[in-house]
Amino acid sequence: MKLVDDLVNEINESAPVQKTLQDIIRESLIPQGVDIPKPDIVFAVNEISIFTKKSISTLVGRAKSGKTTVTSWIVSQCINNLIKVLYIDTEQGLYYGSRTQSWILRMSGLASSEYLNFYDLKIFSPHERIEMIEEIIKMFRPDLIVIDGIRDLVFDINSPEEATKRTGDLMKWAEIYDCHIMNILHQNKGNEHARGHLGTEMINKSESVIKVEQNDDKVIVCSPEYTRSAPFQPFAFDRDANGIPQIVTGFSGVIATSGGNRTTGRKKSVDPTDPAWNAAHIEIVNYIFSKREFLKYSDLIDNICNFFQNHTEDVGKSKAREFITHYLMTGIVWIAPYAPNKTEKYQKNPKWSGFPYVSQPAKITTEEREPPF
Repeated sequence: MKLVDDLVNEINESAPVQKTLQDIIRESLIPQGVDIPKPDIVFAVNEISIFTKKSISTLVGRAKSGKTTVTSWIVSQCINNLIKVLYIDTEQGLYYGSRTQSWILRMSGLASSEYLNFYDLKIFSPHERIEMIEEIIKMFRPDLIVIDGIRDLVFDINSPEEATKRTGDLMKWAEIYDCHIMNILHQNKGNEHARGHLGTEMINKSESVIKVEQNDDKVIVCSPEYTRSAPFQPFAFDRDANGIPQIVTGFSGVIATSGGNRTTGRKKSVDPTDPAWNAAHIEIVNYIFSKREFLKYSDLIDNICNFFQNHTEDVGKSKAREFITHYLMTGIVWIAPYAPNKTEKYQKNPKWSGFPYVSQPAKITTEEREPPF
């Protein structure tokens, strides 16, 4: 009998405590005389906070206005700042979703990233999507969630009840799971308003509302519609020859992004996958192959180390290998199919099409010296 009592007591002790309404009310009271810390910044433009944790935002634009282009760029900046991003797609399907993920990675200068999880939920019902999204959030614990598009989480976009409930779900997730949720929503065809009761509710509850539109030159312009902080400077995108989005140089000055673990003020080590190094990579590769067209792997290492000896950065052989891996992954250097021998097989790729534009290049100082090989 004692064993049964012990088992019952153990179950009772391990069971979650049910909060009363009075408990919930007490926890909702904002205390006086206490400094509440500002929420962590997830994404900022030119030091202006756009997304913070425990809030939601909305990106609006007409069909084919470039919403996915802008979103891809924002995500690429976030994962390079070590922000964990969960991308939920409900519209594109596997092929187009995969293409968007490839855009993001290419804009990041990466072949893959542990900071990005991209899910295709196109075939599921709104109820199934809601259950799946919350479960994925629990699994991945992201800093930023992108829902493209939020309309597919309701049955009726003009239902006030569904709009209120769904917006409530988003705000609850942002609070409980300590993240920011960015939602993509279409504008009405005949006016500039976000679609339906859902659009109205989303805008009312959003920390930032970002507007995307194409100008007369077919350039994609991103501007602040409503913000709780100071509005950021508008910026614009076009696409390169491969269809990859790139910032339009000189549209509205330099655009610098920040957020997450890279805003602590600590000096960053040299990271060859950081897009800020893209312009420098071209200079480095030209230097590496300035004396010989084909090189051995060891020659690549020595030339990279020699390059940085001429500059302010200290790079050893281990870091030089990271540069080589990045060059092979991005294709700026390849293993030549017509190499003269099995060891001297690395060549500057003559078919390489270029990095996407990055507006904040890494700074290096030059001292004229020749590479050893």
